[in-house]
Amino acid sequence: MRKRLAVTLIFVLSALCGCAKTPEQAVVREKGDHGIEGYQEETEVQGEPAGETETGGADVDGLNGAEPAGDSGDADSASGTGGEDFTDGSDGDVQQATGGTDMPASSETNVLAQKLQAPEVYQASVSSEDGAFSLNCDAKVFIPDVEKVPVYRVTQKEFSQEFIDRATNAFFGDAPVYDADYLYGETRAEIEERLNKLKSYMAAGIPKDYYASLGFTDEFSEEEAYELLQAEIDSMEEKYQEAPETIEKVEARPALEDDGNGSASFFGYVENGDENYTYYLKRYSGTPMEITVRRLCPEISKGAVVQFSPVPGRDSDDAETDGEPTRGEMEAEAGITQDEAAQKAEEYLEALDLAQDFSCGEVELVRGLYNEFTSNSMQTAGYGWQVNCTRDVDGFPITNDLGVGGGLESMESTIEPWCYEHVSFVIGKEGLLQAEIINLYEVGERRMENVKLLPFSEIAGIFEQMMQIKNADMSARHQNWIKYDIARAALGYVRIYDPTVDSRTGTLVPAWDFFGSSDVEIHYDGETSVAHISDVGHSVLTINAADGTVIDRSLGY
Repeated sequence: MRKRLAVTLIFVLSALCGCAKTPEQAVVREKGDHGIEGYQEETEVQGEPAGETETGGADVDGLNGAEPAGDSGDADSASGTGGEDFTDGSDGDVQQATGGTDMPASSETNVLAQKLQAPEVYQASVSSEDGAFSLNCDAKVFIPDVEKVPVYRVTQKEFSQEFIDRATNAFFGDAPVYDADYLYGETRAEIEERLNKLKSYMAAGIPKDYYASLGFTDEFSEEEAYELLQAEIDSMEEKYQEAPETIEKVEARPALEDDGNGSASFFGYVENGDENYTYYLKRYSGTPMEITVRRLCPEISKGAVVQFSPVPGRDSDDAETDGEPTRGEMEAEAGITQDEAAQKAEEYLEALDLAQDFSCGEVELVRGLYNEFTSNSMQTAGYGWQVNCTRDVDGFPITNDLGVGGGLESMESTIEPWCYEHVSFVIGKEGLLQAEIINLYEVGERRMENVKLLPFSEIAGIFEQMMQIKNADMSARHQNWIKYDIARAALGYVRIYDPTVDSRTGTLVPAWDFFGSSDVEIHYDGETSVAHISDVGHSVLTINAADGTVIDRSLGY
């Protein structure tokens, strides 16, 4: 299991590396060149299907006005429309909750789908001559059922005390909030217990065994272990002298406290009936608003933080589980259905006064994991459903992507980044397990009333060629081969901005996102492994629907 996780980590990190070559045309724009001046206003009468018209989008090796197959010498490709039953490729990981705004392109009344000449199912097959890269698309196409696609200006919502009070009431009602020192502070008795344990190892002359019990094996010599243990004992004795006999609960009003360095935070602890929670408020570079609520599990060691991540996609009768529960068993452990989780999330949106802007989107089964300090290993802390909420702007959604954004072009960069807006809830049989509200937007004026979009055939051609370019140099990423299976293509808004001009003002532009899974063979340190990445929450590629340029979601432009 650890080996599989390590291989997956290598792949994810490698996917963030730059491409080996770029197309001759400017499909990937330079920062600061994403203004809407190059966009065209739509002038056709709505409801009339678009013909073969000149779009003014980026021409990638002659793709504009050409077949979208992208048959460029080193690859074979075929695109078309199919009527077969759709399989989403996620093995049941993600499902759409009720109330979503995506509309299949096959809807006979979907004017925008007809205008873009979008198929119900996008099918394509692309492979390199050496077989190292292959792309298979059998993707259902989702297009909002709207007649117009405006372009909006957005700014960062103020992290006001009014909103903090509303969030506190929404999650905890009138339950008191205490300073988290009560939860994480240590009394003299607790420190003395830890100190006696350290001294017992020292008295027995086996300091190295103490570090081995924490998971550190063959990392310290006996002499090094002795010195480290003695230093830890000395530090603990100083803490013992300063520690209180008892720690009293101190009630506190949640509010941001400035640290003098441009950041501000609050860390609280809440006892709400039988459930206890930590309550974080933060403002820092890249994230001017963050509210995080986490349920404390009574069976977990003090101070352990539970993180939730999607569970492996497998059928409930799958025997190849490496000793893990089957999916059916995990869903049973969650204790509620995904529809019940979505309903609870809707109630939180109402209480937060966000229901008019957000609806429940994808719902995925997640597993809680925490690091057990005594064994230095990851342990399971139950299961639940993560409800990712979608902002809808006049019926046109911001596409959900789990990437946080806020990346920098280099470590030497001095710009202040801006992470994306994110609202999600994790719900289980105990109720709320986690809530995250990050960087809420204020949607401002329309910069364009109805932007003209490229036909889907051009977007498909750009996607197929850019995926080849993105994976041109596998040796730099320790890959022997990679195979993509694209299950979903979605049209929605994405926020772009120019951090060199204003790090808290951006634009909502329409863009296509392609979601799916991949299999990759990695060679590293003399070993070869195959990893399956069913990362349906992260877009494989994002393409501006108005001009065909590629948007780097990690950077935000």
